[in-house]
Amino acid sequence: MFFRTRVDFVIEPIEVDASEGAHITIHAKPIDSYSYGLQPQDIGPNYGFLHAHTFNLPAEYASKPYRVKVLEYEVIIYDPLKPNPNPGGVHFGSMPMKERLVFADV
Repeated sequence: MFFRTRVDFVIEPIEVDASEGAHITIHAKPIDSYSYGLQPQDIGPNYGFLHAHTFNLPAEYASKPYRVKVLEYEVIIYDPLKPNPNPGGVHFGSMPMKERLVFADV
């Protein structure tokens, strides 16, 4: 079984005061980030996924707000029915692949 799923973890400073419904970051450079490509052995018997990673944040973030974004992407075959799926007329051995965001949380 070939897995084509990647999970990105991005830590960003919060630029606007956080409220219960919003944690806004507009143009801030990430404090740190980490990407992980899921493997078949990562998936549990009930299709659960548990992964751990340690981030070492700068000392200033002990008292400054930040947020952690979790973004899951799956790689899918590009839809050949969309206009211009093959710009330049290049012939691929298989259909071109594209990433699609399937989950996001903060």
